[in-house]
Amino acid sequence: MAARVADSGAVVVDGYVDIDGACQYLACARHRIYDLCRRGNLKHARDGKRLLFRREWLDDILDQRRAA
Repeated sequence: MAARVADSGAVVVDGYVDIDGACQYLACARHRIYDLCRRGNLKHARDGKRLLFRREWLDDILDQRRAA
């Protein structure tokens, strides 16, 4: 994942990626990430106001896309 988001300017900290990294990883817009979080479909952590995501949480969304 780090290689995939390295060129995007995303922040990767302790195995977590910020929203820009999540957008890059899932190839979608920020509003889609916010929507997935709001609906409870995408697990996330918070660091203050910043949303953070683990790779396995993002992979769950990709698995759901493939199953649909």
